[in-house]
Amino acid sequence: MLSPHAWGMAIDINPWENPFHARTGIFPDSSYLNRALLHRAVLDGSQSPAVRAFESRGLQWGGRWEEKDYHHFETAPATRPEGERAKP
Repeated sequence: MLSPHAWGMAIDINPWENPFHARTGIFPDSSYLNRALLHRAVLDGSQSPAVRAFESRGLQWGGRWEEKDYHHFETAPATRPEGERAKP
């Protein structure tokens, strides 16, 4: 199965400051895992202009998922080609 990125339905923003916190580790680095750090590149939920902008246009933010993917935004499953699903 191709990723949402391959279909042009996902985007990652500032992955260093917005890491992916998976069960298997933190990628690419844990330096910015503390979401209270004040830095203009940190996506910190509804306080972030980028999160507000993308979510207001129907994209899902990975920072709200069980496995936090803070740099990731993707379209809702209803807009995907058949068989392609968003992360839980």
